[in-house]
Order: sequence, then structure tokens, then C-alpha cells
Amino acid sequence: MKQSAVVSKITQPYAEALLEMAQKYDIVETVNNDITLILNCLQNSTKLQQFLANPLVKKSSKKNFFEKTLAKEIHPYTFKFLLLVIDRGRISCLEIIAQKYQSLILKLTKTELAEVVTAVPLSSEQEAALNNIIKELTNANEVKLVFKIDQNLIGGFIINIGSKVVDASLLGQLLRIGNYLGLETV
Repeated sequence: MKQSAVVSKITQPYAEALLEMAQKYDIVETVNNDITLILNCLQNSTKLQQFLANPLVKKSSKKNFFEKTLAKEIHPYTFKFLLLVIDRGRISCLEIIAQKYQSLILKLTKTELAEVVTAVPLSSEQEAALNNIIKELTNANEVKLVFKIDQNLIGGFIINIGSKVVDASLLGQLLRIGNYLGLETV
């Protein structure tokens, strides 16, 4: 079994339990905001990730850290969940648990996450049109677009929705033409 499959088996129940608790107490949006805050903290601090993943750091130290930094910033149930994750020795998986929770929220709200890579920023009209097209294609209630700029595309765009990729970039077209002609690409 691959490492990622093992981690997924470990983290999925935590994310599901957190969502179940949030639904039970009708605080799904609040907990989602808390999880977003926690995820941002983790993604912006490698020192925090190392601290949480370090097995030599006592659980009480990790609890104290969260008590001092997040206890007043997040909902008490989210805080209790963090303490539970620490007690169970899974705090090193917190980032993955948070990501899985957000994925569950997207499924719950029938929201599709789409990454759009363009050579230049899109206008608000183009963003709205793209949003509507993706909404129709995916039958989603909502679409959350994440934009990235890659000037190497020259023009056009690439859309990533889950495992599906739509490459309508000039670079992609040139590469396909090159492959068709049997040219080596750089």
C-alpha cells in the first residue's frame, strides 16, 4: 500500500468526523473558516509544520501552542478537535485533514474547484463567462476558480478540474503540432 493511501485512510475519518460535528451543531461555515485559517498558518510556516510533526515535542507543548495562538480565534469545537488530533498523535497530518475537510465541504455544497492557468490576468467579464461555462459543464451549483499566471502559455488557458484538463493554450497547440510533425520539443 502506498504511503499516500495509508495517510488517506488515517486522515479521512478525522475530516468526516469534523464535518459531522459541524453539521450536527450547524456550524459548517464557521468550522470551514477555522480550517481555512489553520491551513493558511500551516502552509505559510514550515517551522510550524516541523514543530507539529516533531515526535520529540510533547503533546502538552503542542496543546499549549494552540491554546496561546488559536483558542480565541476559532470556534471552541474546532479547538477541541485540534486537541483530539494532538491526543491521538495525528497532529502531523493536520494539513491533510484540513484539506480533506475542505474537499468534503465542496462536495456537500456541490461546488467544483477549478484551477485556471492563463498567460495574462483575465478581465472580470472573462472570469464570469468562464465560471458560467464550467458550472454548465460540471453541473455544479457553484464554481470556485483559482487563477494562476504562466507567461509560458503565450496565450489561451489551461483549466484543471479534478483529474480533467482542458488545454486551450497557444503553447499546448504548438506542442501538439510539433508532436504531429515529429519534432522534438524542449
